Amino acid sequence: MSQKKIFLAVAISIDRVRVVFWTYSNRQGPESIDFLAKGGEEVYLDQEELLSAVEASYKEAWSLLPEDKRHLSDRAPVVFAVPQYWVDESDQINKEFSGLLKKIINRLQGQSLGFVPEGELLLAYFKNQEDDSLVNLVAISVGEEKLVVFPIIRGQILGVEVVERSESVALDLEEGLARFDFNQPFPPRILLLGQEDLDTVRGDFLAYPWVETEPKPLFAHLPKVDTFSYQKTFATLANQARGFLPEKEPEEPPDQDKDKTDPSSEESISQEETGALGFVKNQDIASLEKSFEEKDDLASLPDDQEEPEKENQLEKLAIFSKVKNFFARIKGPKFKISSRETRGDRVWPKGLLFVLLGVVFLFGALGAIWWYFPKAEIVLSVAPKYSQDETSLLVAVGESEVKVEEKIIPARQVEVVIEKASSVRTTGEKLVGDKATGEVIIYNRTTIEKTFEKDTPLVSDEGLEFLTEEEVTVDPAEVDVDEDYNQITTPSKKAIAIRAGDIGQDYNLSAGEEFEVASFIKENFVAKNEEAFSGGSSQEVKVVAEEDQENLKDQLLSLIESQGEEKLAEQLSSGEKLIGQSLSVDLKKEDFSHAPDEETEQLSLTVEVTLTGLVYQEEDLNRLTEELLKQQTPSGFVLGTEKKVDFKFIEEQDGGALFDLSFGANLYPEIDEDEVKKKVAGKRLNTIKDYLSLLPSVDSFEVRFSPPMPDFLLTLPHRADNITITMEAGE
Repeated sequence: MSQKKIFLAVAISIDRVRVVFWTYSNRQGPESIDFLAKGGEEVYLDQEELLSAVEASYKEAWSLLPEDKRHLSDRAPVVFAVPQYWVDESDQINKEFSGLLKKIINRLQGQSLGFVPEGELLLAYFKNQEDDSLVNLVAISVGEEKLVVFPIIRGQILGVEVVERSESVALDLEEGLARFDFNQPFPPRILLLGQEDLDTVRGDFLAYPWVETEPKPLFAHLPKVDTFSYQKTFATLANQARGFLPEKEPEEPPDQDKDKTDPSSEESISQEETGALGFVKNQDIASLEKSFEEKDDLASLPDDQEEPEKENQLEKLAIFSKVKNFFARIKGPKFKISSRETRGDRVWPKGLLFVLLGVVFLFGALGAIWWYFPKAEIVLSVAPKYSQDETSLLVAVGESEVKVEEKIIPARQVEVVIEKASSVRTTGEKLVGDKATGEVIIYNRTTIEKTFEKDTPLVSDEGLEFLTEEEVTVDPAEVDVDEDYNQITTPSKKAIAIRAGDIGQDYNLSAGEEFEVASFIKENFVAKNEEAFSGGSSQEVKVVAEEDQENLKDQLLSLIESQGEEKLAEQLSSGEKLIGQSLSVDLKKEDFSHAPDEETEQLSLTVEVTLTGLVYQEEDLNRLTEELLKQQTPSGFVLGTEKKVDFKFIEEQDGGALFDLSFGANLYPEIDEDEVKKKVAGKRLNTIKDYLSLLPSVDSFEVRFSPPMPDFLLTLPHRADNITITMEAGE
């Protein structure tokens, strides 16, 4: 019975690519297409990354193919869905992208069928749903950095505009539509394609006021926004691919044992040029290499082990042959074997027989060592998926076990008492000095006796204030009449000591100054100094500012906290970890050397604090996070050993503390290690390259041998137990 031919679809959007294997069934309508396996959606930024992205999606799709169909994927015909801006107005693909498609064909080792631009793909889809001449919509291929806008008016593509993405995808679409020479409102129907998840973009378009755009509304009313899924893309592409196929598809020969690499056994397909690409339908662009099974003859190994003894004998003979060839390369002394004839028979010297037996034994021992003792580690570099989560974690003192459902791990409290001193230079400044002193005479020009209390202010003409040192009483002025009967007033006077109101040399006034007395005018009371004032001086000195005390205290406590963490760590047992954010400082004593505003250039502080923190067993946290991550690990993946954990303190609780715990780990594709070891055991490195490269999600690999051996003896260990397989994240 002939097997159905397998086809390969490659859907390329503006920055995404995805690969699908399918075949045609005997059913009619949409059910005539059977999708066998699909690869993941891969992101690319340039042409070189596109090649790698296609290969990655292809590998994943190939790994999901049923094993009985994988051999049919060799030289599979390939059809492409390409971005609309890859083609010109005559629907011919640009030369730059034509060469890129040829590289992809060469990389996949397939046969080119042709390509379908996104716009033609949409028209083909709607042709089966409605009259394609009535198709009116605005199609948008969405990328992370660009939009490709191509309106379809009455079944015709109006044009193509590529718009750089900004913070508002709706404004980007408005800019793209404004570039078209179209005097009518656009059809109120937007169709998004190019990515798997477009809900956010769809929501932005639905919320935008399209009928209020300037200078004219782009739509007559708010448009309907839909998405064109990958399922529709591949179904339509598979239907379109029928047009690339020859009229009659030859069946595969019934003889399944025939060598696949025999040119006479390959399918004979007519050659038709697609025109646009210059590709030839059903004709290879790059020659196919043999598959891993063909190179290694692994596929020819009988699953039921019908002839195990014969195979073991052949392998052992190969082993001894290699050992023999190894020693044959070592030059040693040559022995001439003498013989003599006795009774017509040749008799060998006894010593020579022992030498030969020893050599045979040595070869056997070395062969056994080569068979049983070499080890190898296969390091698979894969592109892991990263799984992360956040939850509230209670680190509780007094708990004895991990409680996964309640998110609780046990902890204990540690503390240390620290006394420490430190000092800083003061930053406050203060003006200090002496006040000027002297003596003034107060004149009373009134007829009333006046008493002035101590500290009565006297103000000079320059505005400098002085104060009386003691209380003083000044008699009233004497009034007399001259011979012409004119009144003559003679002021009374009284001397009094005074001091300056502030420090400084400015108060050292010269003699002859006049002063207002209190609030009286000089016509009533006035003071004068007959001698100069002296003793006034000033200078700036350093004093303690309040900020000096605060900063010194903060610095000292911060230093204690950092050093105290090290002292607390000294109390930890094996496997315990200190939660840095759980540290608390209890200030027991503080002693400053000077108070604020005191004159000094150095301020010292001595404190005594009690530092406490929470510690947990690392094994407990690993167990909790591993259980939580396992709950969200999808089927087909295994949890990596390296985990990233971060604490964020929320609040204290009785007997512990509540933290916001964020954690994550790499998820690696699940690989049947026993099967891999069985496949590669005893094989040479160059024969397993294809096999290991085609393992799910494997980007590259490295084989590390122990001990090192010469190339002609270098094989993977023959015992599967001597092979270890590890996975690490690729760069």
